[in-house]
Amino acid sequence: HHIFTVGSLQEDFSEIKLFAGSASPKLAQEVAKILGVPVSKAKIGKFSDGENFVDILESVRGKLRTEMKMVE
Repeated sequence: HHIFTVGSLQEDFSEIKLFAGSASPKLAQEVAKILGVPVSKAKIGKFSDGENFVDILESVRGKLRTEMKMVE
């Protein structure tokens, strides 16, 4: 359970759900370690037409959701 302070902003990340895509699972593990939370379970794959899909395997009901993308 980690509490991070940036200036006067204090965040408790103990209830965060961290999901990772397929681009950088190692980065996701590093972020999870810093936040003190596990990488949440999700199934990532491709449809037959090449489009990606993500199946979230944990409940996120009532949780605040946001998306972060790694851009290279």
